Amino acid sequence: MAEDLLHRIIAIPEDYGSIHVNAIERQGDDLNIFLEVTADEDPDLPRDIVVRSSLFSESTLAPGYYAEVIMATDHVLLWQYNKPHAYVSFYGEAMQPLAVVGALFERHTDLVGSWIPFQRYLNGGRLSELIAGRYGLLAQGPEPLIFAYEEVMQQHGFSTAHHASDKPVESPKAVLIFHESFVIAESFNATAL
Repeated sequence: MAEDLLHRIIAIPEDYGSIHVNAIERQGDDLNIFLEVTADEDPDLPRDIVVRSSLFSESTLAPGYYAEVIMATDHVLLWQYNKPHAYVSFYGEAMQPLAVVGALFERHTDLVGSWIPFQRYLNGGRLSELIAGRYGLLAQGPEPLIFAYEEVMQQHGFSTAHHASDKPVESPKAVLIFHESFVIAESFNATAL
């Protein structure tokens, strides 16, 4: 029943109902999301619902109205948790370090959009200065991003090396997306209040 209720919320068409996050409450390792829901095409859907996020990891969700809710188990937001990690170093010289930074940024946004901040996995400080320094650790993070960064560096004439990180892949996670906000947890279930 709880799983069915969550799927009914997710199934609300964007223009045929509303989802209001009234409150968000942390309870130990869990996060409770209190919703007020209306669905024109599902009049039997309870109005007041709590979504329990078990073993919550990360959230950017704030109270407010949301047009839709999406749940995914294969999303770039989950790479931090369910992809192997690696790090990449580089050696070489660039005539225009800012052009390399621009190419890295473009490849990053092509791959993950705005879901993951550009600087999140890059080796801190000013990236153009790091690249102008001719060698160093470029980034450490989920393999899909690290391999994309490595490819860009190679296209700009750098020699690169990547190595597996010792960060283990965690237990399966899911993400509940409210427009541009999200909650990452091991599982979600919804119950009527």
